[in-house]
Amino acid sequence: MVSEMVREAGWEAGSHPLLSAVTTITAALDTATAAIAAGTDPAWLDPTDQGVLLVGITQAEQRLTALRLATLTATAGADGVAATTGARSPADWLADRLHLNARRTGGEARLGTRIARRGVLAAAALDGGISLDHARAMVDCLDALPPDLVDEQTMTDAEQALVGYCAEFTPAEVTHLGRRILETVAPEVADAIEAERLARAEREAHRRTKAT
Repeated sequence: MVSEMVREAGWEAGSHPLLSAVTTITAALDTATAAIAAGTDPAWLDPTDQGVLLVGITQAEQRLTALRLATLTATAGADGVAATTGARSPADWLADRLHLNARRTGGEARLGTRIARRGVLAAAALDGGISLDHARAMVDCLDALPPDLVDEQTMTDAEQALVGYCAEFTPAEVTHLGRRILETVAPEVADAIEAERLARAEREAHRRTKAT
C-alpha cells in the first residue's frame, strides 16, 4: 500500500529519503508478517533473542511514532496536505484517511508541536529512546519552568537530565523528578523560585491578617 502511494505521488523509489525509509520499513514488515503466516513462531527463539526482538520492535515503534508526530508538525503549513484537501490539519486528514480516532490523533499532533520546540527531546525521541508517555511527561515539566528565570542553557541542561531519567524511570517517575529538576541543574534558580514562593505566601498571609 505504501509503495503504491509513493508511486501515485510521483516519486520514484529512493528519490526522497523519508519516502525511501517508509518503503523499506514496509518491505521489511511484509517479510516478517509473511514469515509468521508461513508458520514462523517467535516462541522458537531462545529467551535472550525473544527479549532482543521485543525491545527492538518497541524501540522501532517509538521511533516511528516520533517521526509521525514530527511529520504532522512539519506539514501543518499553508502548502501542506491538509490545505490541499480542505482538512483542518494534517492530523484531521490522517484520521479521515485511515479512519482513526480524530481526537487522539489531534492530541498527538499537539504533543508533536510541543516536542518540536525542544531540540534535545526531539532528537532523543527520533533515536528511539523515549516513549510517547515519556515525551509527554518531559514537555509538561519543561513547559512548567518559569521562562523569566530559566535561560536557554539551563533549559538545555534540564532537557538532557530528563532524557537521562527516561532511560531509567517510568513516565510517572520522570514527572515526579521533573518537578524538582532545577534543584539538580540550577540550584540557584530553584532557590530563587522558592524564595519568591515564600515571599508571595508571606504577602498573602499579611493581606489576610489585615483584612481580618
